[in-house]
Amino acid sequence: SYNKLGDLEQAAGNAAAARVWYEKGLEIRKQLAQTSPENVDFQRNLSISYDRLGDLEQAAGNATAAREWYEKDLEISKRLAEQMKDDVQAQRDLSVSYERLGDLEQAAGNAAAARVWYEKALEIRKRLAEQMKDDVQAQRDLSVSYERLGDLEQAAGNAAAARAWYEKALEIRKRLAEQMKVDVQAQWDLSISYIKLGYLEGTVGNTDVARELFEKALKIHQRLVEIMPENVQIQKELGIILQILKEL
Repeated sequence: SYNKLGDLEQAAGNAAAARVWYEKGLEIRKQLAQTSPENVDFQRNLSISYDRLGDLEQAAGNATAAREWYEKDLEISKRLAEQMKDDVQAQRDLSVSYERLGDLEQAAGNAAAARVWYEKALEIRKRLAEQMKDDVQAQRDLSVSYERLGDLEQAAGNAAAARAWYEKALEIRKRLAEQMKVDVQAQWDLSISYIKLGYLEGTVGNTDVARELFEKALKIHQRLVEIMPENVQIQKELGIILQILKEL
């Protein structure tokens, strides 16, 4: 599909080419959604097109344009979630829409606005995680919400509040990583939690605790590099961990 081609170009860093494909996809999806306004799949696909274009603008630093696309996505997500209160996918989509807008506001330095969006996402995700205790996606989503709120507090210099959120995320991620020892995402998430807490402890002068946390992250990242030697992001993060440990 056009969207998948756009995703490929976006992943390769070809924003202009990605935009061409996403806009072609959007044109078709708009027509389908207008022709069949009651068709949930057509409406959801249209919201995804808006979301992709928002991601493109966000990556390019065009916050205003990104916000416009994300708000179009949110409008559809809210409507579908309202129509289908018991539909897990519709509720999750809405939480993702809220999170996207939170990320946008956080990047723009609008902490209060970001918090509002993140808390809306958290409310949904807590409910879904409670309903589906064995669902990996629901649990992971909840850990991400906790992490985002931790990031917000960390940026504001509220170390105790940030630690509380990060520890909530860590608790979930430890459990998921233990359940799924060969799952790369679960292990990576756990390592990121250690890194976030390591940074936090380092900034408040708890050097020994910070070192211990970064060493835990190091072990996981070294294992991940062996599994995925071609992954640039993991290689970069490993380099950062090693550099920090040298300085601690």
